[in-house]
Amino acid sequence: MFDDVTPQSNTPAPAIPANPPQPTPAVPNAAPAAPSIGSEEIHTMPMDYYTGGKTGNIAKAVQPSMQSPGQMAPAAGGRKKLLNIAIVIVLIIVVGVSVYLLYASYQTPANNQNVVNVEQPAVVVDQPAVVTDQPAVVDADVPPPVDMPADQPTPEVLNFDPSKLSEVSLALMASLDKDKDGLTDAEEAIIGTDQNINDTDKDTYRDGDEMKNFYDPLKTGGVRLNDSAFVAAYENTNYGYKLLYPKNWLASPLNVNDPTEVMFTSKGNEFVNVFVDTKGTAQTLDDWYLEKAPTVVATQLKKYQNYKKVMVLESPDGFTAYVASTDKVFIINYNIGLNQEASFPGLFAMMVNSFEFIPIEKAAPTIDFSSIMQTLNIKEIIDNAKVVSEFTCGSKTCFYDSFAACEAGLGIFKLTDNLTYEVSASGKEGADCVYAARFTKIADVAWAGKIMRCKYDPSKGFEVGLKAVENCTGELANLIKPQQP
Repeated sequence: MFDDVTPQSNTPAPAIPANPPQPTPAVPNAAPAAPSIGSEEIHTMPMDYYTGGKTGNIAKAVQPSMQSPGQMAPAAGGRKKLLNIAIVIVLIIVVGVSVYLLYASYQTPANNQNVVNVEQPAVVVDQPAVVTDQPAVVDADVPPPVDMPADQPTPEVLNFDPSKLSEVSLALMASLDKDKDGLTDAEEAIIGTDQNINDTDKDTYRDGDEMKNFYDPLKTGGVRLNDSAFVAAYENTNYGYKLLYPKNWLASPLNVNDPTEVMFTSKGNEFVNVFVDTKGTAQTLDDWYLEKAPTVVATQLKKYQNYKKVMVLESPDGFTAYVASTDKVFIINYNIGLNQEASFPGLFAMMVNSFEFIPIEKAAPTIDFSSIMQTLNIKEIIDNAKVVSEFTCGSKTCFYDSFAACEAGLGIFKLTDNLTYEVSASGKEGADCVYAARFTKIADVAWAGKIMRCKYDPSKGFEVGLKAVENCTGELANLIKPQQP
């Protein structure tokens, strides 16, 4: 029965104007016209029907609009689509800029001087290490480094230059002297005197004064320094001089075969060097020095006679003393290294004060031990330059002289680490000169300690005498002779 009943809207129908509007010409891109109201009315339920009357304040913009039949509503996602396109474009731009910056970061500037350093976070890229088999390129003008064994340092060649003087005198650079006795505390530690008492032996003379006058500060009764327990004597028989030095210092020539330069080294960084230089036989020591040191005038030089009655010339700074023979100059130089103070001025003065000349020893003959051992049928290789000798008379020269004079003497020759030969000259036995020989160390134990006695002609020298095995008798000779061709 409700079929003929038309539902009535609570919303009043819009009023129809008395004069309907005339149709207007179509305008391009014009917004769609509002729906026209035709003969067939469209009735809608009030919003209260759907929401229970609780939406009275809902904005009209969100209420559904009425469309006329056949008219399409504008697409709801059009604006969203435009937004998505814009985002994609922005992302493309950002990615492009990032790729460019990454590429630019790997490029090396053509001129580093025009590059401005800007603090940027470092881009760390893990790249595998590239290993090639190509040899490193070495600059031909730069010599390659030389690896020196740690236990064999390169010897330093010391060339003394008299023109190089210290700006401060030695007397002003002496280190601490607590008891004011003229010896530094460092020197008293070496000598054994008391650092807190200026007269250790209680003989009324200060320790330093006794040292200057060549007396032992540890003993009373006028004991001289050369008899003191803290000193040792160094003799250079090649150049004919001798001096005292502290026993606990190391005395070593730079060249054993030609000791023109000898170093006396303390346990610290300080040392004393003795150099041998040459001069003209008619040239005075003063003239020689002033020629070597042209900036020094003669009035600056200090000259005195030492304890051994040898005339000494001292440099203006006091660090160097000079002694002259007929054709040589002996330079005694005190070097404090990198220290700011001189620890041993008193001991240096002792060394200068004890300098004296001794007879020059004749050069020892050169012995070909390699040839001698071949004669004795020893096949071990001998390096003559490395043979170490020991003589009871004290030197090579005295042994060879006694051998040539048919006098007694003992010589021990360490030929290698495993071979030592001993020769004992016994002098004359009747009309003959005789020596005995044996190997005290040898690889063949059957030969060790076996002795032979040999006659020799002293006029032919040591080497010929050792090769004349045909004149020898004894167990060692019997081991050698059967192998003779």
